Amino acid sequence: MIERILGNFWVTVIAFIVGPAVLIWMQVRRRRLAESSGKRLTTAVPAAAKPSAVPASAAPEADGSAARKTLWPGFRGIRWGDPPAAGMTLLHEEGEARFLVRPSDELKVGHVMVSSIVYSFRIERLEAVVIELPAQGFEVLVRYLTSEFGTPKSAPDRTKHSWTDPGSGSEATQVVIEKRPETRTARLVLSSRAALAARAAKAAGA
Repeated sequence: MIERILGNFWVTVIAFIVGPAVLIWMQVRRRRLAESSGKRLTTAVPAAAKPSAVPASAAPEADGSAARKTLWPGFRGIRWGDPPAAGMTLLHEEGEARFLVRPSDELKVGHVMVSSIVYSFRIERLEAVVIELPAQGFEVLVRYLTSEFGTPKSAPDRTKHSWTDPGSGSEATQVVIEKRPETRTARLVLSSRAALAARAAKAAGA
């Protein structure tokens, strides 16, 4: 029974990390196609017919622009791309991925008590943090994250919220919190956008 539960946990964690990478790859591919079409159209339009520059306030926002504030570039002093900190202990290992915990961590985010905080490393570099919590803390944590990061992008049923830094620089972050009624729990995942983009490129064979 325990092995089955743990197995499902790690499958879900990996899905949380890999899934967004695939979405990023799809967005990048669509953007490149759109840019290519735009270039072809621009060369076909006479110079006199070209519109003036679009004011910055009217320009379309980048994906994930619901995040109005800078997201955390890591978690509790460990930044994306950093190696494990002193005192961390191994919880699980799978291929190049290692999941570690820090016994000194306070199991609280904002004012919400959480069940666990797991740091995901790939080739000894931090790429994600997975935080489990009871379902009753979901709404309180969403309010806290909103105060930290701004208004999120939310699912219609309000069981999933996300914040995303534009771009994919070394400090760019993606934050996703999702409520799971079937298990009466919720999960908060903070991920490096650069790591997600690298996974997407690898999956695409780039």
